[in-house]
Amino acid sequence: MFKTLWNVILYKPIYNLLILLVIFFGGNAGVAVVAVTLLVKIVLLPFTAKMIKSQVAMKAIEPKLQKIREEHASDKQIQSKKTFELYKEHKVNPFTGCLLLLIQFPIIIAVYQVVLGGFGPRPELLYGFVQFPQHVSTMFLGLDISQKSLVLALIVAGLQFLQAWLTGRATTTTAVATTSSNNMQADLQKTMQTQMKYFLPVMVGFITYSLPAALGLYWAVNILVTIAQEYYIRNRYSKIYERNN
Repeated sequence: MFKTLWNVILYKPIYNLLILLVIFFGGNAGVAVVAVTLLVKIVLLPFTAKMIKSQVAMKAIEPKLQKIREEHASDKQIQSKKTFELYKEHKVNPFTGCLLLLIQFPIIIAVYQVVLGGFGPRPELLYGFVQFPQHVSTMFLGLDISQKSLVLALIVAGLQFLQAWLTGRATTTTAVATTSSNNMQADLQKTMQTQMKYFLPVMVGFITYSLPAALGLYWAVNILVTIAQEYYIRNRYSKIYERNN
């Protein structure tokens, strides 16, 4: 039943959208993949904006949170109460990012599966009004996106590193401060940030190289658009938040 719902709600609509875009762009699968990625990012933009706004707000109130932790270190109940009051005062929901990520994740996975399936005809997935094109070109900017590409894998790894670095800079706070009681938390945060910055790009690059370049193209465009969206929304909302608080 889950598979049926997955196909009806996500997989088939995205597959048919991809085929329609292939037709629209004269049979060029590469341009269609870029277009699908852009459309999905546009659809998910409201969720992305809410998640980034939540991160900005959390970073802004972090010094106040740290003060509460230090002043009420011996009484966790009062600490929790004061923290909740601070969240309420600044209209911050610390779980917004996780919730919105869960909303976006199925759509991203569905796009991934559609692109991974290649560009051959799959009549069982086509809607009645969609006709598979007679010719599909998998060449894009000199690359055959139906084959592996080391160049694209390296590009994706580099972009993943850039995204992790920029996100780390934007979300690092003074919360894990200089007090000895926070040393363990600081070390843990630093370790996680290092893994995200160095290990994840290597892993993503390796996975990208092991799959058709169409997936690398999708991932590269996805990261580029994400970086642009985060930069614009984070800077814009940071200025608004500073002005209002």
